[in-house]
Amino acid sequence: MERKYTKQQINDLRRVMDGNKEEMIPLLKYIRPKSQILNGLSRYLPAVFLKLKLDSKTVVLDLACGQGGVSIGLADKYGVNVVGYDIVPEYIQYAKELAMEKNVGHLCRFQIGDIRNIVKKKNICDVLLWFAPPRVFGKTKSTIKALRNSVKNNGFIVVGDAYLLPGVKAFGQFKNYENLKGTDKDFVFYGDVPDIA
Repeated sequence: MERKYTKQQINDLRRVMDGNKEEMIPLLKYIRPKSQILNGLSRYLPAVFLKLKLDSKTVVLDLACGQGGVSIGLADKYGVNVVGYDIVPEYIQYAKELAMEKNVGHLCRFQIGDIRNIVKKKNICDVLLWFAPPRVFGKTKSTIKALRNSVKNNGFIVVGDAYLLPGVKAFGQFKNYENLKGTDKDFVFYGDVPDIA
């Protein structure tokens, strides 16, 4: 049975895919990496997670979780409880399978869901993962405002995103990308302290 997406979900997926054609969306279910390594970010993540002092009481919310590669790794290494959401059903299925393979299925709950609805829930996590994020909340300031709602006091939002170099203007398919300095300013606006690993 072919998955039917709503018009809004199709628009979201097109934005995530930097405006690629709608015909590409059905192919998402075939994208499954041979290894669960998170590209260039993987070398920075251990230093970030060491600072967070993760343990079995930590609840990690992974938005949009994709195939769960990062959050499942956290469940495996630190025993954290993971809740992940994505709108691509095949990714959720892959995440569940990977969690079982790694023997952390009891720590992980992956569900199909629209992240715009998930962030309406208050204080549901200690750490929110926002990696290669979809641009569904607009610019960084509105995104931070939406995400902060779900994070408990003294919690963390871990952002893994591409940024434009200082002095480079956004153009074409990169029009939604901001530079890191501007993003940091947006975090400070809300009283947060940005930290780069």
